[in-house]
Amino acid sequence: MSYRVIVEPIAKQDIRQAKQWLADQKEGLEVNFRDDLDQVIDRISSNPHAYATVQNEIRQTKLKNCPYVVSYLIYQDRGLTLCPTTHSGCWVSCRTTNDQ
Repeated sequence: MSYRVIVEPIAKQDIRQAKQWLADQKEGLEVNFRDDLDQVIDRISSNPHAYATVQNEIRQTKLKNCPYVVSYLIYQDRGLTLCPTTHSGCWVSCRTTNDQ
């Protein structure tokens, strides 16, 4: 089953802040971050059960080239939901392609 990804407003804020912080550190790092994030979201969308549960039902995976993680919950009726984060994480929401 494929999952459609929805980035919640709080996650958008986290992503903007992470991109800005990385851009302030070195030009181009924010591009690496965005590429890594896109790849992780694609992998989660394809196979959300592939990543370890880290607390309660929260699953998490690291970005390949940036010091951030993506954390998410899987809901059987709604698909995946990623939640608000600390400075080291990003959250997004995913829903099954059959659910709107």
